[in-house]
Amino acid sequence: MVTLYTEDFGLIRATAQGVRKSAAKLRGHLEPFSRSSVSLVEGRAGYRLTGSTLCDYYPEIRCSLARGAAAEGAAALVARTFFQEKDPILWRALEEFFSGLNHNELSPSQSSQALFWFSVRVLVLLGYRPSLDALFSETPRLRATLLVYENENLENVLKNGLPTAALLAVARALLRVFQVHTGELFNFFSAPILLEG
Repeated sequence: MVTLYTEDFGLIRATAQGVRKSAAKLRGHLEPFSRSSVSLVEGRAGYRLTGSTLCDYYPEIRCSLARGAAAEGAAALVARTFFQEKDPILWRALEEFFSGLNHNELSPSQSSQALFWFSVRVLVLLGYRPSLDALFSETPRLRATLLVYENENLENVLKNGLPTAALLAVARALLRVFQVHTGELFNFFSAPILLEG
């Protein structure tokens, strides 16, 4: 089974038969955290992958533990909070996130910031924007940071680094918001590799 987020259909889970065999034609074209052009057929048992061509491997993400952790976090958010429904805004946010994460000069703390930026985008797409103001009305600096993540593109966000204490505060806030609104406990927000690099 593979989980894909597609531009045309949203989140899809499909079977990829024989993909683990050394001679499989799909082998190498279905890598985690990569962008591929895929062919699918829908049957009684769901979707089946019939073809795949690797478009972008994002090699810099594979060179860094912090970037890999950020990519895993984003994948978990999408897989556990979205369903099969086309969403062009989420697609563009994913493209921007993975392109930014693949930049060769990204520091570990910037990898964390990229994940936090993407997480705020997910919250807004899920319709939880109004509650962000209510939840953080007594912490204006934290609220201001979340507003920056919501309104700025990723490149601008990454230009302004945050100290470890601020990253920790943002991570705790996002952990709390996702738990309150989705019932999901995304423990990766408090992972040391995200907060310290």
